[in-house]
Amino acid sequence: MPTRTTYPSDDDVAAFIAGCGITVPDGFDFVGSAQEGIDAFEKETGRIPFLMDQTDQEFVYDLPGSAPNARLYWPVSGGGRMLALQRGLLAVTSISINGNVISPSSYKLRPYNAPIENRPYTMIEFQTPYWGLNGDLVILGRGGYAATLPEDAWKAVRALAASIRARDLLQGILWSPSTTKEGDETTIQDDSRDIGKGWDEYSARVIAKYRLQTVGI
Repeated sequence: MPTRTTYPSDDDVAAFIAGCGITVPDGFDFVGSAQEGIDAFEKETGRIPFLMDQTDQEFVYDLPGSAPNARLYWPVSGGGRMLALQRGLLAVTSISINGNVISPSSYKLRPYNAPIENRPYTMIEFQTPYWGLNGDLVILGRGGYAATLPEDAWKAVRALAASIRARDLLQGILWSPSTTKEGDETTIQDDSRDIGKGWDEYSARVIAKYRLQTVGI
């Protein structure tokens, strides 16, 4: 599948709407429309960010497992070996526990075949258990689902942004019966109330494909 290095722009959204036969009034503002589509896509997929971070970020976790003798006023965690990240992780620069950087040989990124399947890592398996205070595990790396944006995800973001703006356009435009085309799919628009419906349906299918799920080893 083709990929993109960036999300759609406001101009991409404006051109898409105009290309579907919608009359855009002079002066209609598209500024921020692409970001609205990005925010909606990431929120619905549960992958924030979806596109890989451009610089290393710090991700703070409690140590996996639970310390059975921990007291309420001494928040200790640890004892387990599997850490569920609850996000996509594409690259790890270092992992620190109790302020000390641990050797890369002391952990494994899971699932092991994530790069082959063009998917992110979602878990870390430690060779031995660790204990420490809550928040003592710090990962320095880059989060995200993909280093480049799959073409269907790019189109879904554009469709979401267009759908949001189309609702605004309903306040001041007239819609005559016509058709819109997205890929191989043609949608007949018989009524102004249907503006964006086909785009929403397309986006929903793509979102379901990429929605965050726990991946086993």
